[in-house]
Amino acid sequence: MKSKYGNISSEKNKILLLLIIMSMSIWLPISVQADCPDGKHRCGTTNEEITFGNCFGWKLCTPCREHDWDKECKQFERTTWMKDIGVINHRLRDIALPGAHDAGMGTISSCTDYGWNDITQTQTKSIIELLMSGIRVFDIRPTVDKKGNMRTAHISWIGKNIDLKIKTLTLRNEGCYGYSMEQILADVAHFRRQFPSELIILELSHFQNFKKHDVKGSHFDPEDFDRMKRMIEDNLGRFLIKDIPDPLNSKVKDLTDNGGVLVLMEDGPTEPEKGYYSYKDLRVSGTYANTPDVNSMIQDQLEKLKNRPDDNLFFTSWTLTQNEDIVTECAKNHFSGGIIGQCDSIISMASRALANLDVLEDWVNKHDKRPSVVYTDASNYRVTDYVIQMNR
Repeated sequence: MKSKYGNISSEKNKILLLLIIMSMSIWLPISVQADCPDGKHRCGTTNEEITFGNCFGWKLCTPCREHDWDKECKQFERTTWMKDIGVINHRLRDIALPGAHDAGMGTISSCTDYGWNDITQTQTKSIIELLMSGIRVFDIRPTVDKKGNMRTAHISWIGKNIDLKIKTLTLRNEGCYGYSMEQILADVAHFRRQFPSELIILELSHFQNFKKHDVKGSHFDPEDFDRMKRMIEDNLGRFLIKDIPDPLNSKVKDLTDNGGVLVLMEDGPTEPEKGYYSYKDLRVSGTYANTPDVNSMIQDQLEKLKNRPDDNLFFTSWTLTQNEDIVTECAKNHFSGGIIGQCDSIISMASRALANLDVLEDWVNKHDKRPSVVYTDASNYRVTDYVIQMNR
């Protein structure tokens, strides 16, 4: 329909479009932000990261606000979960605990000539951060470096040459060092003083002295064990669980009342009366799958859990392991500056294992048979939450 004023229908459409745009302006982005400024906050107690300020500037977003970071970071803490869900009233053999595999490798302090982060770093948190996240069992590997310092390490004897085309590596004892033993023991003591309801297990193994024995089969001598025990006693003396005839069949509360820190040693001189228990004392069992494939790992660990004896400390290792092909690719990537080779790091592999923890939880709920310890890489509060559900 036309008039002397032009196309009336076209004018109506323009007015209608204008009204629609005006009504939509309520929802269109403007400069107001939810949290100012945009950024990330790292929680000091657990090393978890909070991203903030990503409201995208919608008009109905909350205006800028102050953050109570202490309060917001509490959501990641699991400091008293053993008391909170009542597992302290059960025997050690009847509960599940979250554990950190190669727990001392949350940082890389130094490496051998052919060691680097991607093939040695297993954790992203310090011992105190793991404790605050609810982790209660720690795979600690004391090592004396070539300067005589006692630290944790992820070092293995290779004893072969690897041809990368770009260079040939002559490998012996290769890997990296993590935290000092003094720092680890100080962290445990600090946590124990704050939260006496929580049981902590230190599993000590893979003792090596590269100052005296930089060979295949590096090991601790008696004086090395004596030195390590002095360090433990200096830091944890009053917290060590001592002279309990059968810790496995003891209630957790009795163990925490007795000191709260159980030192479990793979080998070396054990003295329960002084607080040093052997694998035999707790009838330790369980082995890792030794595979980079997540489905193979799951099948292996569930089969072993299915056949576990009842009266023992059983370790489920929910971890993936790099094979020689993966390490070779990582070496190419490392020594070429990222130009060639694709590296599937231990931490990246851990994300695949952690993404399947619900499979373990579902199996435990279905069969009413739980592991004593669930070891993971890149351990965090989510691992603790899965184990809490297994205990319930």
